[in-house]
Amino acid sequence: GIGLEIRATVGSAMIKQNSIEKTGAGGIVMTGPATGGAASAQHLSIANNQLLGLVPLISNPMVGLLQYALGIRIQNVAAAEIEGNVVRDLGMDATGQAPRVGIGVGACKSVRISGNQLINIGPLDVTYGPSAGVAVIAPPFDRVEVSNNVIRRTDQVGRVSNDATFWRAVYIGPIGQFTDSFKMKFVQLTEGKFLLSLGTAI
Repeated sequence: GIGLEIRATVGSAMIKQNSIEKTGAGGIVMTGPATGGAASAQHLSIANNQLLGLVPLISNPMVGLLQYALGIRIQNVAAAEIEGNVVRDLGMDATGQAPRVGIGVGACKSVRISGNQLINIGPLDVTYGPSAGVAVIAPPFDRVEVSNNVIRRTDQVGRVSNDATFWRAVYIGPIGQFTDSFKMKFVQLTEGKFLLSLGTAI
């Protein structure tokens, strides 16, 4: 199941100082109300929660329904803050292809994601679906701030992964490009200046 699921339209909510461990599909997740559609909120704060060892088995049927192994996911929020949370050891099962996302945000107008620790997001040396420490899916949004977070695919010092997973610390952009954003290239022009190219760097 999910540690804390939001399945309603709410005006304002604060989710703080919870410890959630080894839930089957996710930690704190907005889904949809029983009447259909998607959950939403005007103001939402998620702060100082510990989410540990979530989604120990990727074969859990609810992971298939959500399409992701999730630490935190919010959607359709006018103003949101996600601050000071710890997501550690998410989806470490070496089987299954489900993407892993530490913090996922979709269709939110204004979001601040700050001071979180996202560590061990998916296993090394295993190829699975496109994954991220933080993923902000747009449009629409007016403002997004991602600052002062610690994001590590692994806490093994000096360890290099030997797999083909599309994994990134932070992704901001359309859902349609989440799977192929690595086609973009950064080309250094001069000291401290870079060009982002959609083609091949020459």
